[in-house]
Amino acid sequence: MNKLIFPDYNRAPSSSLQKILREGEFLAPLIALHGKQKGEYDLALDVQLRRSDEVHVYYGLTKLVTAQLKKNDKVKISAAKTYEDHDDKNFFRDWYVGETGFQDCLNDYLNIVIGNVARTWIAKEGRVQAIWAQVAMPHGPWTPFDREAVLDFSKLQNAKKKAEKFRKFSEVGDAQSRLERMGKRWSKLPKPGVKPDQLAIDGDGNLILVENKYAGKRYDSSKLYYTPLQLLQYIHEWNKALERSSVWDSLQELIDIKMDLGLSRDIGKRLTGGIRAVICFGEDERSDEVKRRFCEVLNVVNEHLPPNVQSVETWGYSKNGPQPL
Repeated sequence: MNKLIFPDYNRAPSSSLQKILREGEFLAPLIALHGKQKGEYDLALDVQLRRSDEVHVYYGLTKLVTAQLKKNDKVKISAAKTYEDHDDKNFFRDWYVGETGFQDCLNDYLNIVIGNVARTWIAKEGRVQAIWAQVAMPHGPWTPFDREAVLDFSKLQNAKKKAEKFRKFSEVGDAQSRLERMGKRWSKLPKPGVKPDQLAIDGDGNLILVENKYAGKRYDSSKLYYTPLQLLQYIHEWNKALERSSVWDSLQELIDIKMDLGLSRDIGKRLTGGIRAVICFGEDERSDEVKRRFCEVLNVVNEHLPPNVQSVETWGYSKNGPQPL
């Protein structure tokens, strides 16, 4: 019965897409963008692989380019309409693999669009996302290998209903009720999310679920102190999904391919079955009251974790790099 409602996580590209992503091949210019710093904030571009043979180029919280391999050796290049309006050289279209001019069009487009990205996407949480995307072992505590990590139910019949059923956990509901009974409902409880900001692997082979939050000037306090409750939902979802070895296999395949393509540093460790959950800030300018509320929510959440998951960690990023808080 359980097999009927289990999602998958197949984001590994086909061998055909992998071929044209390699050095010297048609889509290699996209791979070369990974980690390149751009714009007034010097944010690093983040290149990610997606299901359906897509490659996404992110800048902060926004996606600047989507490349999808189609049939007949065609690659569809697209973006949000806001960004496509900046294209004056016919960049957003179907390209034939091997067609000349792709890199020049890509560079011209990025040179224009980077300066026109709204601050909404590149300041605050966008900056925090970009900073933590560049952390890597051995100098960092872990190495990220994916972002916006939503489990995929699309291949199941009645996918929406089955996703809703899968995502209901008594422990999450109990934690929410506990906070309300304690009289700690300082603002409206958030609705459960569906995707951790990042997935990472540490030196012990643990899978890390990462939630990034802005804690600098003019932060949204409720987004901060309720973050552990948001992460609790993700923890239970992934803990349940990982009961299937095929999900572990899909994650490992994605890691292996990203290392092979140069989208991730050589991790030197395979996923072994453990789970860690972390909340990551950039600068930590939380008030004492927000820190107190955060700790109270965190304590409740830690009492409602699956038995095999250790307590949720909190990290900050300063001029000295990542540090546990």
